Amino acid sequence: MAASMIGRLSKHLTKIEGCCLKTQVRTSFLTNDVFRSNEPSYDTQKSWKQRKEEIEKAGQNQDMVVNIGLVSNVKTNRVSRKFMRQLKTERNLEELERKSRLNQLEVPIKKVTEEDFEGQGQQRIHTLTAHYGIFKDLFGNAYFYPSLDLHVGYPIDGEESMVNPVFYGNKFPPEEVSQQPHFEFKAEPGKFYTLCMTAPDSHLTNNHQEYLHWMVCNIPGESVDKGETICNYLPIFPVHGTGHHRYVFILYQHDKPVDFSSQVQISDSTSLEERTFKTLKFYRNNQEHITPVGICFFQAEWDESVRNVFHNVLDMNEPRFEFLPPAEVVPKQELWPIREPFNV
Repeated sequence: MAASMIGRLSKHLTKIEGCCLKTQVRTSFLTNDVFRSNEPSYDTQKSWKQRKEEIEKAGQNQDMVVNIGLVSNVKTNRVSRKFMRQLKTERNLEELERKSRLNQLEVPIKKVTEEDFEGQGQQRIHTLTAHYGIFKDLFGNAYFYPSLDLHVGYPIDGEESMVNPVFYGNKFPPEEVSQQPHFEFKAEPGKFYTLCMTAPDSHLTNNHQEYLHWMVCNIPGESVDKGETICNYLPIFPVHGTGHHRYVFILYQHDKPVDFSSQVQISDSTSLEERTFKTLKFYRNNQEHITPVGICFFQAEWDESVRNVFHNVLDMNEPRFEFLPPAEVVPKQELWPIREPFNV
């Protein structure tokens, strides 16, 4: 049966043009519903050239995502062979086994943290930063993988040696982050660094602008105390009724000192107009000199201390937003409804 069908079809093949096969089938058995298909006929299908032009046109309309960091590829979650050999060797050491059994084994936390940052930590930080929309809101269609592990912590009242660490999205009440934070990182020799703290959600008049809360420039290596503070720390002020706000610390690396005085002239000003900032514009103006290498951020929402910031620091009235639910719509009631549904 199949052979006879193929034979009958081959008699009516008339012409081949490129990759499109035109047919003239006069037989009646192909009109059966079994052989019908929703796909277009050979005459209406697009050629490879047409499909290629559509794909190229669609690709031009899409925005290109660019990696602006120093790290292009990060390690996967696979365990390396070197680590497995080391693990197997240490497993057979009697001294380590004895210390572990007697609860005398000391684990170097700092070393473990540094090893975790390389690869898996970089990927985890990148994923969290993208999840919170920070790359999109600060750098547009650009992103980066952190090459340095940035540590930021806020001082705790009464505890000189303790800080509240900033991770990647943890929450703080504004009262606990009212003082200038401490920060540290493991720098590369001969490099300079600049730290910026911005608030992408706090601008009062323009949702596409930010406020610059803190900026320390031209830090030589790890000597954070020798950096030039061109923008003093401004306490955060998430407005009442606007939910959680993000506050982002970005560390830039450059080969030599860069003069930012023409772009940021704030010093100790508390004027919100002068504090208006745009990370994307700042990076575009200095992209030939600076590269983002570290990031961390936290979230905060309104508390009573924000009122003090508006009144005593910013010297302005505190704006407040309240959610007003729409009024409940109650249909007109009838005493004796006749022939009407009960649930309308």
